[in-house]
Amino acid sequence: MSEPEAASTAREMPPPEVLLLKAAEAAAVLGMSRGKFLQLDNQGAVPEPVRFGKAVRWSRAELAAWVNAGCPERAAWKSQKQRLTFA
Repeated sequence: MSEPEAASTAREMPPPEVLLLKAAEAAAVLGMSRGKFLQLDNQGAVPEPVRFGKAVRWSRAELAAWVNAGCPERAAWKSQKQRLTFA
């Protein structure tokens, strides 16, 4: 990752107490670009976002649990997460 990319990612990292993340923040937490994250979302490769009104957010806790589970596809993750408790 080049220095400008690293600086850009660092600026987008939300504080750890933020529970629901915008796409750019979720991407930064996962170490990828916003565009790549949204592409994976469109492909069903990341957990589903939480929607309220026009806002679309991803749960930080769910993303962490998803990574710890090996980043399964969304359909597999849906069945796995029903058995998990995460905070």
